[in-house]
Amino acid sequence: MQLAGITDVTKAQHLQHGLYDSLWRNPATQPIYANDDPGFYYNPTLLYGKNTVAQTTESASGYTLNKNNLFQGGVSLTYDVPAIDGLKAKVFIIITIHG
Repeated sequence: MQLAGITDVTKAQHLQHGLYDSLWRNPATQPIYANDDPGFYYNPTLLYGKNTVAQTTESASGYTLNKNNLFQGGVSLTYDVPAIDGLKAKVFIIITIHG
């Protein structure tokens, strides 16, 4: 008999499409914050895309929390065929439960 289990918790950001595009399009002289106030991100025009720092900041763009539980169990049975010397039949059953 074989048993295995895993629990996994991951937190991934909501990265929007166009992250690299806005990195390429935003000029280096463009400010990150509006009026140099860290509480407000500068919103560039559509010509330059979106504020890359705001896109990659968890508190501004949000995140997804994923919790995964996995259990696997396996049982193997071996049967020796009595009529034929050395012949064996083997069965292996695996059960996987996602939770």
